[in-house]
Amino acid sequence: MDFKDIVYEELAALKITAEYVGVQDYPSYSIHKLKIISSPRISRNRLDRLESNIEEKTGILPRVSKHDDVLEISEMRPIPSVIMAEAIKDKLSQTGLELPLPLGNDGEKDIILDLHELPHLLVGGENGYGKTSFLKLAIDSISNVGSAKFILVDSPEQDFDSYEGMDWLECPVIHDLDTLAEKMEWLLDELERRYILLSNAGVRNIKSYNQQAVDKLPYLVFIMADYSGFAGPLLSDLLTNFCNKLCAKSKAAGIHLILASEKVPGNLIGQFLMNYPAHVSFKAVNAIQSRVHLYNNDAAYLYYPGDAYFKRGFEIEPIRVQTYKI
Repeated sequence: MDFKDIVYEELAALKITAEYVGVQDYPSYSIHKLKIISSPRISRNRLDRLESNIEEKTGILPRVSKHDDVLEISEMRPIPSVIMAEAIKDKLSQTGLELPLPLGNDGEKDIILDLHELPHLLVGGENGYGKTSFLKLAIDSISNVGSAKFILVDSPEQDFDSYEGMDWLECPVIHDLDTLAEKMEWLLDELERRYILLSNAGVRNIKSYNQQAVDKLPYLVFIMADYSGFAGPLLSDLLTNFCNKLCAKSKAAGIHLILASEKVPGNLIGQFLMNYPAHVSFKAVNAIQSRVHLYNNDAAYLYYPGDAYFKRGFEIEPIRVQTYKI
């Protein structure tokens, strides 16, 4: 009996009638989609029972989620595959983007985002599920183009130490709160300086400015590897002030923020949702953190490292991807 037949059998046992829509294959898993025809109320407990029943038959725990009247059932590979970043090296060089951000593969194609268009990104998920690898690939991809300077704020695990001394760093890698506060203040001053330059040149954005300027402005990319490593009331106040002043107007000046954290504190959720229009979520620590990024619980049910969802703004459906491994 194949996986599809087992799914139908267990759905019938729970009095759920569904029509098979199709399957989407990824390197580490396949997602079977079924349209619900009739059923009693489908609670999370019922979905958990479905997962357990399928696991008893297959030996592999699936992940089941519900979107309106569609069930998505993930069939995991016994041995997960990975997509190495080397596989998209040529595609990165052909994008023509100044800030290429490799997202992952959606089962059909590789997706490379333009950080300038996002223009800020919040990355969430449990430690060990892919955040650091995602950030490092972003750094490597953008730095290879040579049009940006980076401000890197390291985690307690010192994930960014290997970048110390690189010529594309705006300053040494930041490890302490005092230096972080100073650099945030500098970045706000730099934002105002750039707006004066744009105004004097009679242009509205960094791209137009660099087309006519002799001394071109580099993009500035601020990446914080782990907000929780600096967590506390002082940082909350700093980030609130920093984001409110910078996020809304920094795209035109070529300043972009990527902030990663295992958990977004409750007092900052509103600020982050307002100022970070794009989200990548790896396996979330709980359903609440999943909803911060996706407005649903799905990220809490991701399984393997590298599996993630991407959501931008108020787009209805997040994109599920398998991210690349360095």
